Amino acid sequence: MQKKNTERCQSFDFDYWVELAKNDPVQFEEKRSAAIEEMIATAPQAATRDRLRKLQWRVDAERRTSKNPTQACLKIYNMMWEKVYGGNGLLHSLNTLLEYNAGKTTDHKEKKEQKSAKILIFPEGT
Repeated sequence: MQKKNTERCQSFDFDYWVELAKNDPVQFEEKRSAAIEEMIATAPQAATRDRLRKLQWRVDAERRTSKNPTQACLKIYNMMWEKVYGGNGLLHSLNTLLEYNAGKTTDHKEKKEQKSAKILIFPEGT
């Protein structure tokens, strides 16, 4: 999959898409939607494809409700950063994982202690 996506990026003709958007916005939107759906379809798991479609729906909703392309870009940009820095975002999840691995999170530490057991040593030949 990775190679196919890399090839797609390398073959992307930005100038073609700019001209299409300027000269035929309807066809641009049709091709844009088809290209996005084609990319989503390459996701290996159905659950991932579902999440990608939902994310694309949100991005499209932000574009539709924006007054202009710049405002849409800023809204989508902020949406992305909220997923990184916001509550339960990527940064929070990574920090929680690091704390768990370091044994600093009390919730997980208690769970670790509950799973511990005393090891019994038996003499040989008994």
